[in-house]
Amino acid sequence: MRLLACAIVIAGGTLILRAASADAESCTSDIAQFEDVVRHSGSSWTSGLTAPQSIEAQLGHQPTEESVMLAKRRAQTEFKEKMANAKKLAAQGNDTECMRVLSDAKLMFDAR
Repeated sequence: MRLLACAIVIAGGTLILRAASADAESCTSDIAQFEDVVRHSGSSWTSGLTAPQSIEAQLGHQPTEESVMLAKRRAQTEFKEKMANAKKLAAQGNDTECMRVLSDAKLMFDAR
């Protein structure tokens, strides 16, 4: 009876570990697919980044060359951080959070 109980515990643990590994591979796979989309978007990956409209733009103010460059740098930095965070979460096996962060990064990229 003890042997059977041990076998059940070991089998259950193995299934849980495999499921966690499959989830991590799922997010890792999604990251790889998205990176392919970014690479093959037809232009520089930085030109596909989008950001929310600024308050100044909503007020009808014209952007300056400096404000446009600053917005691009911020978007690039935020996008790189989100992608790095998604990869870190995937490596840790945190699929749910990885998919959330990856989804945020995807929202920033316009792959037209």
